[in-house]
Amino acid sequence: MREAGHPVPRLLVKAEFADIEELCQHAKFWNLDLRPLTAGVSHPVIGTVQQVGSGSLTYGFCSLHGSFDQFGGAPPGSVTFVILEAGMKRLWWRGHDVNAEEVLVYKAGSEVRCVNGVDFAVHTISANPATIGHLCEHLKLALPQSEILPEVFCLPDGLAQPIRRALRRFRHRVPAPSHADLVTVLEVLLKAWLDPHQERRCGRPSARARDLALRKCLNYLEDNEPRDMSLSEMCSIANVSERTLIYAFGERYGLSPKAFIRAQRLARVRHELKRPGNFDLLVGDLAASQGFWHLGHFTEQYRRMFGETPTQTRLTSS
Repeated sequence: MREAGHPVPRLLVKAEFADIEELCQHAKFWNLDLRPLTAGVSHPVIGTVQQVGSGSLTYGFCSLHGSFDQFGGAPPGSVTFVILEAGMKRLWWRGHDVNAEEVLVYKAGSEVRCVNGVDFAVHTISANPATIGHLCEHLKLALPQSEILPEVFCLPDGLAQPIRRALRRFRHRVPAPSHADLVTVLEVLLKAWLDPHQERRCGRPSARARDLALRKCLNYLEDNEPRDMSLSEMCSIANVSERTLIYAFGERYGLSPKAFIRAQRLARVRHELKRPGNFDLLVGDLAASQGFWHLGHFTEQYRRMFGETPTQTRLTSS
């Protein structure tokens, strides 16, 4: 199936950002809220975004030089496939523990929810349901109801690298990619996603103790408000030793378990400080809502994390 007129891919966005909030504002079609989990970033570029439109399809690339708690929404009215770059560590995504050989799927209306490490680099392809339907008809693929399709699937052996090479052409645009190239990649993804015989439809969790421990902790934190938990409490949740849990968080996020939770709580206060509807609320009350009871200690931790005081954050957001 080829769209009429063979659309010419056009560059929508290509930029590097030193400010994560500016990156979020320029990521067309994505509603992103990236909350930092590490204080400061040594890399001069905190993130890179590129998007290319090609008829009814959109290619995207994003890389982040820092660990972030990701919230938001995928492109509305589209199905978006996310392909991780080779070499990425495992990624906690919407409760799944995925690796670079698996493809993530944002169905229409899906929420962005992810906790990434400093090696985050992904390619995306977005297509509207009508285009998906036409391609499936052309490929003679049965398209079941969206609800029963997996959010994570594994590509057949040997296909991940060719797909990445094809998508890198859209990122670097040398040699010039064509609309047909993007359609071909999407066809390969659809065949794997809709294959009723695929053994790994929903992603297989890692058997490593560290990965399993991380997944348990992150799933718990997703379902419960982060608070100043002790290391022993977290070990009990993950059912591992302190040594294993410390190594697990350090390996993937470069943080201790306690520092990770504190960063999440600080990021949530910052998010609330920037919300217009909260401008009349006291900083101390917002801090207390995340378990920071000593305002002086909170302010110092906040300043070290974000390079400004809570009051300065509020002033620049008003």
